Amino acid sequence: MSALDVLLSVAVLLAVPAAFRHWRVGPRTLALATIWSLALASTIVLSSLSVCAAALIGPTGAGGGSWSPRHLIPSVPSVGWVSLAVVVAAVVGAFRVLHGAQRRRRNLLGHLRHAEVIRIDGVAVVTLPTEEFLASAVPGPGGCVLMSRGAMRSLSPSELRAVIHHEEAHRRLGHHRHLLLACTLDRSLWFVPGMRAATRALRESLEMVADAGAVEVVDPDSVAGALTRCQAGRDPAVCRRLNCIHARSGSCDRAVCAPGLLAAILLGVSTVAVIFELNWLGFGF
Repeated sequence: MSALDVLLSVAVLLAVPAAFRHWRVGPRTLALATIWSLALASTIVLSSLSVCAAALIGPTGAGGGSWSPRHLIPSVPSVGWVSLAVVVAAVVGAFRVLHGAQRRRRNLLGHLRHAEVIRIDGVAVVTLPTEEFLASAVPGPGGCVLMSRGAMRSLSPSELRAVIHHEEAHRRLGHHRHLLLACTLDRSLWFVPGMRAATRALRESLEMVADAGAVEVVDPDSVAGALTRCQAGRDPAVCRRLNCIHARSGSCDRAVCAPGLLAAILLGVSTVAVIFELNWLGFGF
């Protein structure tokens, strides 16, 4: 397997969320496709770098004719050292992101343990004493929705309910795990072309899923009005979210292509990627 094969495989995987987003696929399907494509692409990148780094090990096994990863790149030993350095840096960067996120969440829950909690539509809400527009979800079993006084004052009652149920959907569906995946890959594999665009697509799809969760409780006009107030600009992502909110009931959750076809496409791409990897490792077909 050549480096071109690796780049083509990763490019196809990272192009999946962008292509599906322009095909008006439902937000839940788009989020699933993006998670799969990010996971497979990052696995191919790290395994390919690991194979290049393994070329530094030299011949393995008792027999002199046994297979060695060194045969992959015999004339460029510096590639092995660079690959090893990139793999170590990616692992360290991912660990720092995960550790930092866990520490921030633990500190935040510690501060909120003694905060006054009010319930709006059955959702636990903690009010922050600031006039800045702020709305966020605190994940976990003891999580809640954070709302600043400025946000609560600037929103109408129906828009306030829309924002609260949007953030509660993030918390209830565990979107923090997917966002942590996006942040980890964005920080550790930033050098991979298309990785940041794919992570942005994941964040956008999760926002659409939360919008759909809010629409189940609040009318679409209130959800769209709250989004317009929260987002200062009208970038393409906001426009896509508004179009999804105003779509007919149920259309946002219905994929243009059937879920079975989506699974078949991703399974086919992943199978090709695995075959490429096996060919690169010397177990050709």
